[in-house]
Amino acid sequence: MRTVGLYREVPVERFHRLFYPVVPAIVTSSYMGEVAGMMASSCMPVSLNPPMVAVAIMTTHRTYRVVKNSGAYAVCWLPYEKLEQAKFLGEVRSIGEVVDKLKAAGLEHEKGKVLDVPIPKDAVAWLECKVAWSRVTGDHELFTADVKAAYAIDDFREYWEYRRYHPIIYIGRAREGLEKYVRFSLP
Repeated sequence: MRTVGLYREVPVERFHRLFYPVVPAIVTSSYMGEVAGMMASSCMPVSLNPPMVAVAIMTTHRTYRVVKNSGAYAVCWLPYEKLEQAKFLGEVRSIGEVVDKLKAAGLEHEKGKVLDVPIPKDAVAWLECKVAWSRVTGDHELFTADVKAAYAIDDFREYWEYRRYHPIIYIGRAREGLEKYVRFSLP
């Protein structure tokens, strides 16, 4: 590794680790009775007017196929108390006989208020999104969507107050022997 002044060169194959820690979201979608869900750190707002959000999904994931077919997805945030369920969505690949991955993770869900997207009952906030366009970007496809609805618990008042909501913080996989997830809370 090369050092230039105060800076140490980061191998470009590891550039994504500069984005951590991050609060991961749960991306959900359904199509013809199949319910998919995954933990995602690659979600971001991309436009305020009109309101739009984007999520990048690896093309080999089941959630990719379901989002591609349905044309809609939800971006949901779970509290730290639901870490085990979130980890299941982030680490367990769906197998053919699992029709409802959210239920397999232990997350009961209901249909969105505006779109037919699954919303975990334990979500502290969520966006209901209709895909506007997508584009393959290397080993992922970027789905850019119009935000059709947004909801949050009363702990959100223009910004999070963190009185009731304690987010999951994902540190990343690179830290051998250390936890990948930590709890954020104010004193």
